[in-house]
Amino acid sequence: MTGAAWPLVGHGEAEAAFRSASERGRLHHAWLIEGPSGIGKAQLARRLSAWLLGAKASGDQGFDTAETDPVAQKLLAGSHPDFRWVAREPNENGKLPQFISVDTVRSDVVGFFTHRPALGGYRVCVIDSIDELNASGANALLKTLEEPPPDCVLFLISHGTRAVLPTVRSRCRHLRLSRLSPDDVKQVLQQQEVEIADEALTLADGRPGRAVRLASAEALSAAKTARHIVEGLPRLSDSVLGDALQAATKGPSAYEALTSGLLTWAESEAERDPQRAPDWFWMSNTLAQARADMMDPVQTLAKLITGLQERYASR
Repeated sequence: MTGAAWPLVGHGEAEAAFRSASERGRLHHAWLIEGPSGIGKAQLARRLSAWLLGAKASGDQGFDTAETDPVAQKLLAGSHPDFRWVAREPNENGKLPQFISVDTVRSDVVGFFTHRPALGGYRVCVIDSIDELNASGANALLKTLEEPPPDCVLFLISHGTRAVLPTVRSRCRHLRLSRLSPDDVKQVLQQQEVEIADEALTLADGRPGRAVRLASAEALSAAKTARHIVEGLPRLSDSVLGDALQAATKGPSAYEALTSGLLTWAESEAERDPQRAPDWFWMSNTLAQARADMMDPVQTLAKLITGLQERYASR
C-alpha cells in the first residue's frame, strides 16, 4: 500500500486545473466531475475535499495525503464536521432507492451549507452522483448554486447516465476525466491488491472500478454470451437466446457485461463501416431510455436482441 489516504492514478490535468483555480483566487463554488463510472471520480473528489479542509500534501505528489494526517483521519472516520458525502442510502426495508431523495438534498446539502464552518476554512459537500438525483432533487440545489454561501464548495459527480440539467451544468466548473491506459488500470488494481483475470481487464475499457465489478464468474460468462449473440446474428439459436435472457437475471454486473459487450461491438462495427453507425446510436438510445423508464433488464435485453435481429435480417 502507498500510505496515501486516497491514492489516484492519472487525472493529473484535472488536479492541475483545480489547483490553478485556487492559486489564482478563482476557486469556483461548484465543480462537476464528469466521466465514465469506475475511473476514479469519487477518489478525486475525496482528495480535493481533504485538501480544501486543510489536509497536508505528502511530498511533491500533488494532492496525496498521508493516512496519518489529522484531517484525513477525521474524513476516513466519517467524523469531520465540515464535510458531507451524499449518496443513496438503503431504506427501512434494506433496499437501495432509485434516487437520492429531495429531503436528503435539502438537509445534507442546502441545510448543511447554511451553517458556518465548525473548524474554520471551508465547508465541503460531495454528491455521488448527480445521475441519481431526480428533477426535484436537482432543482433543490439551484438556490445554493445561484446564491452560494461563502466558504462552501460543492462537488457533483456525474457518470453520464442521465443528462445534467442545463441550469445546474451552467453554474459549475467542469473537470472531465478520461479512461485510463491499460498500464494505469493495472497500477490501480495493484494498489488495491486486487487480482483480476485478463478477460476482466479487457472488459474494463480503461475503468479500474469496472474491472472489479466485472470480475465475477457471472459477468465473464455474460460477456461470452454477448460474443455469441453478435457471432450468430441475425438468426440466434434457442440456447444463445436462453443464455442471454438468463444472464440478464444474474445481477447488475452480468447485465452490465452483456450490454456493454454488445455496445462495444456495435461501436467497432460503426468504425469499420459508417453505414452501421445507426445501429450503435439506436442501441445507446434504447439503453438510455430503459434506464430512464426503469425497465426490467430482461425486457431491455429482449428489445435489444429483437431489434438487432431485425436490422441484420434486412441486410
